[in-house]
Amino acid sequence: MTEEPEDAAEVTWAVVGRDVMCGVCVALRRQRGLAIQEYDRSREVDLRVLTRRHMREQHGQELPFPW
Repeated sequence: MTEEPEDAAEVTWAVVGRDVMCGVCVALRRQRGLAIQEYDRSREVDLRVLTRRHMREQHGQELPFPW
């Protein structure tokens, strides 16, 4: 499975559309977008799992399915 990105520490907080995201959220979203563009469904699913885990552990928020 893909690991959480290390370069995320460079960005503390960012505003993406209406959302305020931490650096890890931004990096995971960027990587997921690339996986979608490349039609890499396995990597996309891995990144969704990592995002859900990150949101639960770091932000105390559970993302609803079918996110």
